[in-house]
Amino acid sequence: MHKLPGIAQNNTSDKERSPEANAAQQFIHESIKLALRTTKVKSFAELKEELEKKGIEVKLMENKNGVSGISFRAQGFAYKGQDVNFKTADLKKQLEKNQLAEEKKQALVFKRGPRL
Repeated sequence: MHKLPGIAQNNTSDKERSPEANAAQQFIHESIKLALRTTKVKSFAELKEELEKKGIEVKLMENKNGVSGISFRAQGFAYKGQDVNFKTADLKKQLEKNQLAEEKKQALVFKRGPRL
């Protein structure tokens, strides 16, 4: 199989990839994980914005039902969401959880009133 430079191959094991490719993959994974920990990231657009601040390009594939796929590029290497352990469906679920958490937080602040 002919490998393209900078493109993650699905059947390429971690041992076959360069240390730089592994580092880029880990950087993307950790950056996504960190971004999702905050409830301020509640949509794919907000996730994209946060990751782009760290130098990670995000490409969203969309169809009539919304986002259907996601890929990332950093340090010259590109990966599908599943290649960095974040499938599109899993990301969507976490973003929805973040949205609900933020709504509950806002409702609680509204109910109690602002703290002085």
